[in-house]
Amino acid sequence: MKKSNKIDIILIIVFCVCSGIISVSLGQDKSWDLRNYHFYNAYSFINHRLVYDIAPAQLQSYHNPLLDIVYYGMITLLTPKLYGFLVGAFQGLNIWLVYKISYFFLTDLQKIRRYLLSLCAGIIGYYGAANLSEIGTTFSDNVTSLLILSAVLLVVSSMLTDNGRVIYYSKIVALIGGFLLGCAAGLKLPAAIYGLSFSLCVLLLKTPIKVKLLNAIISGLGIILGMVVTSGYWMIILWKNYQSPLFPYYNKIFRSPYYELSNFIDNRFFPQDKYQVLFYPFHFLKDPQLVSEVSFRDIRFSICYILLMLYIFLIYYNKVGTMSGGQNETARLMISDQNKSIGYFFIVFFVISYVIWQEMFSIYRYLVPLELLSPIFIIIIMRSIFPHRGLYVKWALGIFLIIALTMSPMHWGRIPWANNYFGVKITSAKDLGRATVIMADNYPYSYIIPFFPKSTRFVSVNNNFLRPDLHTKFQDEVREIFRQSNGNLYLLYREKSPEDYVSILAHYDLKMSSFSMGNVSSNFDDELSLIPVFENQIN
Repeated sequence: MKKSNKIDIILIIVFCVCSGIISVSLGQDKSWDLRNYHFYNAYSFINHRLVYDIAPAQLQSYHNPLLDIVYYGMITLLTPKLYGFLVGAFQGLNIWLVYKISYFFLTDLQKIRRYLLSLCAGIIGYYGAANLSEIGTTFSDNVTSLLILSAVLLVVSSMLTDNGRVIYYSKIVALIGGFLLGCAAGLKLPAAIYGLSFSLCVLLLKTPIKVKLLNAIISGLGIILGMVVTSGYWMIILWKNYQSPLFPYYNKIFRSPYYELSNFIDNRFFPQDKYQVLFYPFHFLKDPQLVSEVSFRDIRFSICYILLMLYIFLIYYNKVGTMSGGQNETARLMISDQNKSIGYFFIVFFVISYVIWQEMFSIYRYLVPLELLSPIFIIIIMRSIFPHRGLYVKWALGIFLIIALTMSPMHWGRIPWANNYFGVKITSAKDLGRATVIMADNYPYSYIIPFFPKSTRFVSVNNNFLRPDLHTKFQDEVREIFRQSNGNLYLLYREKSPEDYVSILAHYDLKMSSFSMGNVSSNFDDELSLIPVFENQIN
């Protein structure tokens, strides 16, 4: 075994173990997403409940459950701490991928400096406001990132031959890279940002037009193939049951009768004016809730923006200087750099991915792959600005230190580790096996459903994409379920809910009792009750 391979294996083990320990130290995940759908969706898929229940995990009931099945199995079979350690350890592979991409790029440095700067890049990439907050959680932005970073590593490594000569990656690299990015998009749709960016990068590389087009087509086919592998089965299921492969998204196109004819968009986080469009990293540095439900601080994207503007200015300045017959030290570096094609690819990929993100989502969590890659972006720009090797290394390390000292991560909710992950207890309720439970607000509590009898049916009538006043096929099915319930109906009642349960039930000619027939408690909630619901008799 080569010495370099031994070093990689040692680093992977160290990074994964450290990340697992960090995951355990952060505490047990109790995020909204876990409670709302990551646990339930896997249970629903395994027990064929997609059409038996109606949207108990709200809009997210219809997300691809493939990754959630892994989380569900681990939570069910393992102790909570062991589960948290293993998930965190797996997410720690991101550190090695960032380290490795950096290492391939920094061929001009002596070994010690090359290792040092690459290791720092991996650590600072990991130590980001979004990524760190997701360690040990089920968000999966830093799981799909493993596929995205692997695609970037594949391209970067294929651009180098043994003698350091720059070459352009081959058709097989375009195909495999596209496939990895397609797999990521299939697992989590927002990751499609990076597949689209990858294909556009292929078109912008300095290759003959025929090569550009051929590689773009091949990478596109790879992306489609990857999506088919990880989400094709789910698209077929959604099409069969709801006449839309992406239900409930893009319903203006697919026109499923189960949702209103509109394209669902979470527009809470988009830039609100032209100044935010142009300078959004500075705006969400000042007000992080422009791009997130929770507060955080991370200056890396503002720094990347400033460095990019400086980089563009220097390219223009060098071009003008060359045209006038002069050439400064920076110009010589940029022209003679044997890895300039790698830098060019990386910068284009990074910038296009960010622009697509801002245009399509503007949700900070979806930037985790770029957050991880941002130290490499900083290194590439600093390397282009400063001709002296020692100088750009010092500047890059200085910027990394500033990012680390000023970073404050997101907080999605954690609790001390419990002996049982959810600790759900259901008391007093009778005959639940034949009951239908009504969920009437957008509170995330579908995680309790696996602890009810399998025959208990759950129907959500008022959530983040269904309302009683909408006229869709779901409403017809809801009324039919209530009609066939033989009066065995319960309302999942939450004391602090802002919803008017009485008026919501009135849409279905139902009313709730004044007393509770059961209580539901867990490690996360202790205020849920099961209230009997009756048909509202109108004289």
